[in-house]
Amino acid sequence: MEQAVALLDQHRHSIKVLAGGQSLLPIMALRLGPPEQLLDIARLPDLDRIDVDDDGSVTIGALVTHARAEQSDDLARWAPLVHEAMPQIGHRAIRSRGTVVGSLAHADPAAEMPAVALATGATMIAQSTAGVREIPADRFFTGFLDTALQANELLTAVRFPPWPPAARSVVVEVSRRHGDYAMVGLACGLAFVDGVDDVDQASGRVIDDAALSFFGMASTPVRPSKQKSCFWGRF
Repeated sequence: MEQAVALLDQHRHSIKVLAGGQSLLPIMALRLGPPEQLLDIARLPDLDRIDVDDDGSVTIGALVTHARAEQSDDLARWAPLVHEAMPQIGHRAIRSRGTVVGSLAHADPAAEMPAVALATGATMIAQSTAGVREIPADRFFTGFLDTALQANELLTAVRFPPWPPAARSVVVEVSRRHGDYAMVGLACGLAFVDGVDDVDQASGRVIDDAALSFFGMASTPVRPSKQKSCFWGRF
């Protein structure tokens, strides 16, 4: 890691980080600003982990692929909105190489993961020669394919906060074909009032909090202003 961030610091204006390569390599193939150097992080230790903390927060390392996240029981239990987004990302071949953190660093506004990170209030963890910096999702995505990540910083992980046990989540999108980038999509998390957690036995459910994040609509994922309110309905 020390060598990697030292190289980033030395070549910050001419180097790109290679993890899964499912976003970077097509850009290079189209000659859209190919870098002079590539920093391959595939063998950096401890970046291929999915860790669940005691409070229920989940940290995904920079080398965890979409396919591994899709198959993770820990993500299905502790970060269901992340888990549910995985089957809609590209095709199986792309998910087998592309990484969760790489999608966030690429910051395509039509991609699922930036919207999921924004909806859940995730935190990006970046490392440089100056140390570790944490960047909240609502300050990370700054424009089309642009983030708050500095040129000499390596995005090493993303941390998702604890998910309420009775919460519900869904990712829906409209695309021309399965696996295409979404023309429009929504990542949604709903937290319900405590004590009503069986949808089959309840005639209605009270939404205590709703997190909505749209993708494919603007130059970044869009989360409407958060207003805490209650609605009656059946879900």
